[in-house]
Amino acid sequence: MSWWVSVNRMEEVPIIVNKFEAGGTYTLGGSRSADLNVTYNYSLHYYRVLGLEAGIRGLDGVSAVDALPILTKGIAALGNDQSNDYWEPTEGNAKAALEILQDWCEQAVEDGRPAVVRVH
Repeated sequence: MSWWVSVNRMEEVPIIVNKFEAGGTYTLGGSRSADLNVTYNYSLHYYRVLGLEAGIRGLDGVSAVDALPILTKGIAALGNDQSNDYWEPTEGNAKAALEILQDWCEQAVEDGRPAVVRVH
């Protein structure tokens, strides 16, 4: 089980980001849409560090501006024990996903057009 987490313009169009290959499922050759597949394996970390009752699902509908301090807080609370195995529920793996989302929210805020986080 996993969630698709995206940073979208208000008209529900994903923002365009630097090409990446990350997440549990991703486009072979990379993608430029701000859509990240995040494994449920990290959920215990997100419940603990994000300060949201629903964990990462609590970001759904939150503006990019308002998501930034939530993501920053979560990132600061997680360790750096990233594994080569994406599915392993280490703090470092959970943190890496939040760092990607933080970067996308920052890009959305910098360009000045309203954006929102969607989790589905």
